[in-house]
Amino acid sequence: MVDEKKVREMLADVVKYIDGYSIVRHPRAELAANRCLQDVELYGVTSQHKITERLFACRDGRVSELTPKATRVRKKSYQPQDDREEEGERIAGLLTGDEEWVAILRSEFTTRPKGPHAAEKTLELYSAA
Repeated sequence: MVDEKKVREMLADVVKYIDGYSIVRHPRAELAANRCLQDVELYGVTSQHKITERLFACRDGRVSELTPKATRVRKKSYQPQDDREEEGERIAGLLTGDEEWVAILRSEFTTRPKGPHAAEKTLELYSAA
C-alpha cells in the first residue's frame, strides 16, 4: 500500500501547494484506460467555471508528469461563436502498467458575482491495494 504522505512529498517538487489537495484513494484497477484528462473553461457574463486535470506516474521511485492531450472545452454564454471543443487522448497510451502509483490532480474553480466562490483540489491516487 502506498503511503499518502510519501506521495505528497514526491509531488511537492513539481506541484505547488500540494497540501491543499484532498486525497481520494482508488484501486489501480479502477483507473479507466479510456479516460481523457479535462481542460474546461465555461464563461458567463459575470461567472466562470474552470476544471484542469494533470496526470502523474511513479516509476522506479521517480515521479514524472505525463502529458496526454486533454479534452478541451471553451464555452462562453455571451459569445457562442467563440465556443471550441477538442477531443482528448486516452491516458492508456502513456501508462505501461509498471507504475507504482498513478495520480490525477484535479483543480476546479467557480466564481459568481455574488458568491459563493468555490475552489476544490483533489488528488485521485490509483495504486495497488
